[in-house]
Amino acid sequence: YTYNDFSSEDLSHGLDNPKTIDAGKAPVLVTEYLGHMFPTKATDSSERRIMHALRHARVIDDNYNYQNLVGAIGWCFSDYYTHRDFGSGDHICHHGVLDMFRNPKYAASVYASQSDNKFVFEVLSNLSPGDFSEAIVGVTYIATNADYVELYRNDTFVKAFYPNRGKYRYMPHPLIEIDDYIGASFSEERFKSKDAERIKDALAYVALNGLNKLPFRHKLRVGLVMFKHKMSYDDLVELWNKYVGTWGNKLTVFQFKAYKDGKLMASKMFGQSTEFTLSAEANKTVLINDETYDVVRVEIALFDQYKTLCNYASFPITFKCQGPIAILGPKTVPLYGGRISVYVRSLKGKGKAALYIQSDDYQSKVEFDVK
Repeated sequence: YTYNDFSSEDLSHGLDNPKTIDAGKAPVLVTEYLGHMFPTKATDSSERRIMHALRHARVIDDNYNYQNLVGAIGWCFSDYYTHRDFGSGDHICHHGVLDMFRNPKYAASVYASQSDNKFVFEVLSNLSPGDFSEAIVGVTYIATNADYVELYRNDTFVKAFYPNRGKYRYMPHPLIEIDDYIGASFSEERFKSKDAERIKDALAYVALNGLNKLPFRHKLRVGLVMFKHKMSYDDLVELWNKYVGTWGNKLTVFQFKAYKDGKLMASKMFGQSTEFTLSAEANKTVLINDETYDVVRVEIALFDQYKTLCNYASFPITFKCQGPIAILGPKTVPLYGGRISVYVRSLKGKGKAALYIQSDDYQSKVEFDVK
């Protein structure tokens, strides 16, 4: 028995219990979920793209929870063209975990991380305060099949974080939640341990929730420490800038290290973007003419010096072919969500070929062999 389940409206609920479905003795399969309930573009804000991933994680967890459910098929794999009465005014339904060009949104990595066939490690944030409301980055989520992740701030160890099995009890690899950006890095000799904890706890709370939501108990405890040590408000701000803030600092770099079976599998750094590279990567470099022509997909993306996708880059790029290849589609396109994919076909003949990618400020090249 199959049906669509669009009951998920927030993070408290993913799928209805299939026992509420009158399916008789037939096995039960969910054939669609989410989709139009939370359409998300590759160009949307970080907050929406993260929420999109979290909603999919909630459904995945419910899917594994209900043993009498054969499975659930999400709506859908990628964004797609639609009729005039749907979509976002652009005749496109942004319902996929990939965009129209088969480039992944954050949600795609949540699915990928549930398998053990390939190591997956995706930080679902750019950690740029200006991309979040009130400049509060909040909790950072990591989709991974790693055992745990270590966080460092400017090479100083902060804390080790593990999959949140309290929130995601059933999925094979729960999201890891980074909810402390200070941890073991807080070191002030002028404070005894109890006073240091009071200051650190208040700073950590503000880092996640904002100053306006700081509970009175934290204000009272910090006030007592400030009175005891004759601290000014500027002294407190200095501690904030040292352990939490990134604005105005010379350089603040966060590094995440992922471990599995005791081995360091991958690391990812985030910091202020100052250098940029236009990357071009093909899924193969040899095209073979047989009964028909061959096709290769080339993904073009703008990254900063830490290999972080520049999600809001949207400048136009132009393609030029050399040798026995041709572009399938337009030869000038804008980046979409910081990247774009183009398909290149082989022409009759054999030999070396190259795809040249050019913008006003960047250029790249991919070489091919046509056989």
